[in-house]
Amino acid sequence: MAAVRTNGKWGYIDKEGNEIIPAKYDDACRFSESLAAVCQNDNWGAIDKSGKIVIPLQYESIFDFSEGLAAVKLNHYSKCGYIDITNKIIIPFKYNEAYRFIDGLALVKLGTHYGYIDKTDKEIIPIVYTGLGFFNEELAYFKKSVCYGFIDKTGKKIIDDKYYDAHRFSEGLARVKNFNNKWGFINKVGKVVISFIYDDVRDFIDGLAKVELNGEEFYIDKQGNRVK
Repeated sequence: MAAVRTNGKWGYIDKEGNEIIPAKYDDACRFSESLAAVCQNDNWGAIDKSGKIVIPLQYESIFDFSEGLAAVKLNHYSKCGYIDITNKIIIPFKYNEAYRFIDGLALVKLGTHYGYIDKTDKEIIPIVYTGLGFFNEELAYFKKSVCYGFIDKTGKKIIDDKYYDAHRFSEGLARVKNFNNKWGFINKVGKVVISFIYDDVRDFIDGLAKVELNGEEFYIDKQGNRVK
């Protein structure tokens, strides 16, 4: 099914365009693990594919269900925790930010710092980072003070924190910025593959990355050659 908006309200249709769940919600999200987050009067909950409310409309926000759990924020506490599909609280409302579980880990923020927890609320990657990204291609960027580096899923530092900015790995390369405010690309062992000469860059997609140099935009390949 797909969420659609009609006359200012959201509902769901099937692939033939038939209305399955009437358009009566102020907002609605995609289905994930057979449930979809919906909102009425600024309160979020979740419905099943028959339209039945299975998670009461009582939350300030709710993320997609993933691996049986969803991150939610409760108005009364203004903190995030995790519930299961029966609305049972699995992880207490104590985080400032909380995101979906992927491969048994979830990114959370406690106070001003980030880390990763498992489904028992155990810190797998300590909540000590001032910035922390999602894992992509087995690595995630981290930030300590003003410097960025990369860690693996055990929290081991793989690439030293020596960059001014960093983004996720894509097709084996990550875009990073040095302290001269120039962008380049490194590989998964931290070797500079494309030199720090660009004013702006984008991730590699299908072997090409869009870059900007001296006001001109063009594409390069993974060897740094201009292609168009």
